[in-house]
Amino acid sequence: MRILLIFSLLAFMTGCVTSFIVTGYSGGTVIIYCYYNIEEKSNGKYFCMGQNSLSCEEKIRTRNTSREWNHRGRVSLFDNTGGNYIMVVIRQLTREDEGTYWCGVDKPDVPDSYTKVELEVKEDKCCLKSVRETLYLGGDFPLICNYPEKYDNSTKYFCKEDNDLNTCYYIISAFYDSESAKAKRFSLTDNKTEKSFTVTFSNLTEYDTGTYWCGVQNRTKDVLHYFSLITEVHLSVIDSTPASAPSATSHNTFGTLVVITVILVVVLFTLIFYIFYKRKCNTLQELISSSRHTSGISNTQPGNSEDMRALNTQLGNSEDMRALNTQPGNNEEMRAANQDPTYQTLSNSTNQDSIYQTLKSNSANQYSIYQTLKSNSANQDSIYQTLKSNSANRDSIYQTLKPNSAN
Repeated sequence: MRILLIFSLLAFMTGCVTSFIVTGYSGGTVIIYCYYNIEEKSNGKYFCMGQNSLSCEEKIRTRNTSREWNHRGRVSLFDNTGGNYIMVVIRQLTREDEGTYWCGVDKPDVPDSYTKVELEVKEDKCCLKSVRETLYLGGDFPLICNYPEKYDNSTKYFCKEDNDLNTCYYIISAFYDSESAKAKRFSLTDNKTEKSFTVTFSNLTEYDTGTYWCGVQNRTKDVLHYFSLITEVHLSVIDSTPASAPSATSHNTFGTLVVITVILVVVLFTLIFYIFYKRKCNTLQELISSSRHTSGISNTQPGNSEDMRALNTQLGNSEDMRALNTQPGNNEEMRAANQDPTYQTLSNSTNQDSIYQTLKSNSANQYSIYQTLKSNSANQDSIYQTLKSNSANRDSIYQTLKPNSAN
């Protein structure tokens, strides 16, 4: 008797309570329906979370009794006074959203009335969280939506999201006892074996662009409790006409670009050929000039046949030798020359082709004809540059023959 009295007291304190379980999926959305009595339509409505309705954390509340959406973060609330129920939408579900919630009705003079909602959030590999498709105007598009096995006998649901109101408007659905449905340009076929349903768009228009949801509906007898929206679908419908039928202006522009490109390529190759041709000619010219210069140097080197003939003409001809033999005291002086040599030093320097690099006299022989034979000129082709006598004795034959050049 005491136990019954305690339960009666708790029911009076917390108002009338009903409850049900809502199953959502990670990344998806749930739309929860909470009903109230007709006499409560003018009362304020709210939605809170917590184990106890008297101390739950408020998530959202209606601002007034008018028919409008109220939004707060990921949660939205709408009071449908005509149907005597409130709709609560929770988007982008996570495991942290699991728990006990309460749909409450404000009552100033008596305890508030509540509907208890147990929300569970699951991960299921059966279903994609998001799909993105690009379609063309006028075409047809079959969209396949998978669902968990537990919803095999549930109503299949397809809706389009309204970005302004943060809700999802009904497009088409197929009841649990029906495998197909049709609504205007849309059709839905449920394949219970594959655990999927197909929504077909016919004659696509630009207004079909938007975000859709594949979901399931849960109800007990004639009472709707919630929608679980599982897969988000982003559709973009575009016009394929420009790509399939280019204009005449496009053809003309393309032809002009081709002609300009060909001309530029020809000019580029011509310029490259001209540069290579000039370089080749310059290289050949340098080789020819170098060859001629080398040949000229070879002909002017000391010791060649022309120089030898010149040397024989200058010093070794018979006339000079006879003149030398006719000088007074010839025999004695020649013998004396053996005691006091006419040529003290004969040194060969760098160039092996020259006959004498250095001819230097250290003798004071008074019969020397020439004291010094010395080159001061920069001309490398002449054998003897300067014939200069530094001796006072004009009868001396040669005192010094000394070139300053390396040749």
